[in-house]
Amino acid sequence: MWISEGNDGFVLKMEPKMQLTVILLLWLWWDERNKFREEGRRRPALEVVYVTAALADKFQATGAQSLLPDFRQNPKWTKPQQGNFKVNSDGVFDHRNGSGGWGFIIRNDQGAVVTAGAGKEQFLQSAFHAELLGCLAGLKAAAQLGIRRIVLETDASLVKEALEDDAYSL
Repeated sequence: MWISEGNDGFVLKMEPKMQLTVILLLWLWWDERNKFREEGRRRPALEVVYVTAALADKFQATGAQSLLPDFRQNPKWTKPQQGNFKVNSDGVFDHRNGSGGWGFIIRNDQGAVVTAGAGKEQFLQSAFHAELLGCLAGLKAAAQLGIRRIVLETDASLVKEALEDDAYSL
């Protein structure tokens, strides 16, 4: 990758403010891609550029360690409480042909893998649909194993919202 020192460190040779701006732009670009993939929404390019510049200025002015609010920072995976199992799930969707897939992994309170699964689908409606199939498959597998104390973890904000709110009537 062109950010690292091993490949001429193109970004690392830039002045600090430009480094920050490039890294923020790459991060926002990746974040926008995920929002489009998972939720089907995206911001105009000019808005992404404006947000990049504003965040770079804010970061430089405050010397902040993080620009993200606490709820947006993704901590590393943590074990569930003793006696619980954690189901992590994910989904992927290709809007061009309606295909995609899903996966899940179940771990015990020591972090050991209990089981995992994945599937491919041809007739998905959306990324939300793929994410829900991953959650459902993980929960079904846990039920088949007799696991009753489950923590469900997913990176799809719409799935979290749907499970926590009655608006989707799931």
